[in-house]
Amino acid sequence: MIHYDDSIDFTSPFIIQFNNDPNGRISNKNDLKDYFSRALNKFQDLHFELLNTFLSVNSLVIHYKSVNNMIAAEYLEFNDHGKIIQVKAHYLNSF
Repeated sequence: MIHYDDSIDFTSPFIIQFNNDPNGRISNKNDLKDYFSRALNKFQDLHFELLNTFLSVNSLVIHYKSVNNMIAAEYLEFNDHGKIIQVKAHYLNSF
């Protein structure tokens, strides 16, 4: 969790399921840690297959195969200290 800024803005359709939050958003590192714990409890054999990475200035997109072979892309934005300040998780036709 050290690579996330304390004021992380993290959005994902999975947050809607695991946190019962219709906005699908987490806005602090402690809540993100709790969310990850719930997700890891549900998907105990969780693993990812990296497909591509796309680099830009202060941001990165990771394209990968996710839970249940869903195709995913995550946009990550970094602050000046190299901490992740924003994540937007996207899934191909999965929700």
